Amino acid sequence: MSKEEEWRTAPTLSATPDPHALLLGIPEGGEQDPFHWEEEQTAAFQKLKTLLMEAPALGLPDHSNKPFQLFVHEYNQTATGVLVQTFGSWLRPVAYLSKQLDPVVCGLPPCLKAVAATAMLIAEADKLTLGQVLYTCLMVNTSEVQQRLRRVCKMRLKFFGVK
Repeated sequence: MSKEEEWRTAPTLSATPDPHALLLGIPEGGEQDPFHWEEEQTAAFQKLKTLLMEAPALGLPDHSNKPFQLFVHEYNQTATGVLVQTFGSWLRPVAYLSKQLDPVVCGLPPCLKAVAATAMLIAEADKLTLGQVLYTCLMVNTSEVQQRLRRVCKMRLKFFGVK
């Protein structure tokens, strides 16, 4: 497994459909019945515990000239990512980031959706990096992105970090 793919071993809590609602027995409509602890809640609690224990421990960010790296993945209308720093020969996670994509972004082609998701998480990561160097890798065809961005109106360019 490459270093770029290692962050995907992080817990998939964002892909787990509402683990808290399942644990509390809240149905899809949002109405809450009186709380009853049964087998279903025990199983949901055990699953949640297991997912949390599988995650690599987060380290404190080191702001002493160590660059940060951000790995981003867009899935199911959600931008998820992990902010890492080198720690010896390892990439240590500093933060797990997740942000719901805007409905406008969800309607874009995949290459533009990836760029917009990355721009959103860079803005979130900037709060933690305090202006330090931040690297991110985005595997899209840049000529295709530039060509498609020409057709995007100026008001929507805010989703790509373009002013």
